[in-house]
Amino acid sequence: MFLKRLYQPLERAITESHLEEPISKQKDNISAIKSGRDVVYIDKEEQGKSTAIAISVINKLKEEFEDVPRAMIIVPDKEEGEKLEECFSIYGKYTSLRVHTAYETRLIEDQRDEIYFGTDILIGTVKQINKLYAISGINITGVKIFIIDNSDKVITDANQSEVERICESLPKCQKILVGTKINSRVERIIDQHMLIY
Repeated sequence: MFLKRLYQPLERAITESHLEEPISKQKDNISAIKSGRDVVYIDKEEQGKSTAIAISVINKLKEEFEDVPRAMIIVPDKEEGEKLEECFSIYGKYTSLRVHTAYETRLIEDQRDEIYFGTDILIGTVKQINKLYAISGINITGVKIFIIDNSDKVITDANQSEVERICESLPKCQKILVGTKINSRVERIIDQHMLIY
């Protein structure tokens, strides 16, 4: 068994993907995310962090619900977004969860309309998510899980204020920070916007 007490359609997808037993850090962080508390997940590259994110979010949201996003995930660039979207495709294939990935290369009006038609999981760069929120007025009141993936690449000097703006707009949701290291900018987000036990 990969992990205990997972949503059955997710378990089926994990079994079919022949995913091996999780490494201890991956297992510990999936369990921590399941608990609902804020989590800082720091590990080396290529240690299954994207898989852990997808499994945790799918297990929490389970199936589509209404039209507004319930999980928002910030990624550093299009490539990382596509990699994460592929993880959701693999492990969420037996659920009805709807994933939308937002990039700067697409018209913001088209992306806004697609999100309005129904999105459970919204993935995007910090600049595009801010544009969708500030300019297009996407509804983020339903967001239950906010994740910054590759946080040391996302939270740069150029992006710090935009990351903080999103955090301030989501005061009551679970916040998860995933990366390979903690620097001063990452630490500031943790200190100001996360409740770590």
